[in-house]
Amino acid sequence: MTATDLKRLFEIDPGILSAPRRDNSAYLKAMADMRRAALNAEIALGGPVYIASTEIDQGDGNHTIKMEFRRVGE
Repeated sequence: MTATDLKRLFEIDPGILSAPRRDNSAYLKAMADMRRAALNAEIALGGPVYIASTEIDQGDGNHTIKMEFRRVGE
């Protein structure tokens, strides 16, 4: 591999730079909601909680995440 080939390997394609950005607002909101739910579970259960989660793919590009909170040690 020549130096020119190596340089081309690490160049950024201008098409990538001009592509529209992906909207992650729904994902970020879901993550904030999950953090808030964990905090509320700690308050309701009176201490640290264990979180078990299951992700369900609905097949249409949407996902459902089921979260179960238990007190640590139970």
